[in-house]
This record gives sequence, C-alpha cells and structure tokens, in this order.
Amino acid sequence: MRVKSLRLPVALVVLAALAIAVMSTSTASGQTDIHVILRAADQHVALVDVRGDGVLRQGDRVALRGPVLDETETEGVGRTHWDCVVQRRISASPDSGLYQCDAILSLEDGTIILEGLDPAGAGASAFAVVGGTGLYDNAQGDATLTDTETETDFLIHLAA
Repeated sequence: MRVKSLRLPVALVVLAALAIAVMSTSTASGQTDIHVILRAADQHVALVDVRGDGVLRQGDRVALRGPVLDETETEGVGRTHWDCVVQRRISASPDSGLYQCDAILSLEDGTIILEGLDPAGAGASAFAVVGGTGLYDNAQGDATLTDTETETDFLIHLAA
C-alpha cells in the first residue's frame, strides 16, 4: 500500500524536474534583441606583433577585455573578452584593414559567443551568434556591431 501512495508524488516530482530541465536548456526564447555598449576607454588591450615592427599585419593578434554596459551606458551588465587575428594589414591613415574576431559576452544570465569580420575604423559589421551558455544555451542569430572612435554598439538578434 505504501508504494502506491508514493507513486503520484514521485511522478509529480519527476515531471516538475523534467519541466525545469526543458526550460533551462531552451535557447533564449522570449528574448530576441539585446543591445549593449563597449566603451573603448574601458577596454584593456594587448597586441601581439609577430614581426615586432609596430605594424599590424596578417597573423598578428589583438586581444581585449573589459566591461559591457547597457544601451544607456549607465549600468554595467557584464564583461567581454575578444581575440582578433589580423587578416589584412591595419593602417590608421586612412582606416583600413580587417580583423577576424571571436568575442564572448559574459552577461548576468549567461554568455553569448560571436564570430565575424571586423573592418578597422568606424563603421558597421555583421557578426554571427554561434552559441552561448545559461539562458543563451545553443543561441543562434546575428549581431550588428557599429564602431565609432569611442565605442562599439552591439545590437544582437537571437533566433527564436
């Protein structure tokens, strides 16, 4: 008799656990757009100049990390880590060159991983959302990164 009386409560606990597991592994459903800002002055940058000649050429690297701000630039919402490989020589006058970048945005409710080609200087570029963790587990979508001299504006569109 005791075994029968435990079947329903155990079944309910198992169903509740399955429901929680399904909800926690879904991709950012309900969240389609994320808008964040990186201020250039807040980022820590490291350069790897393979030839040591002061010129960023193909194969050289740029890594950076720093805070991520909300779209109003008043509140910190996470951190970012970048690794960029120079694909085409970087020149400051006029701005030219091309980086291939991998970026991780660590936000309060998970991480978003981005990959894309980023032309040197001001302008907009398209990145792919290639994954994530937490709320963004298995995230997919695209992002538009708009660079100015002082900041990078991220508008991330997650696929439903």
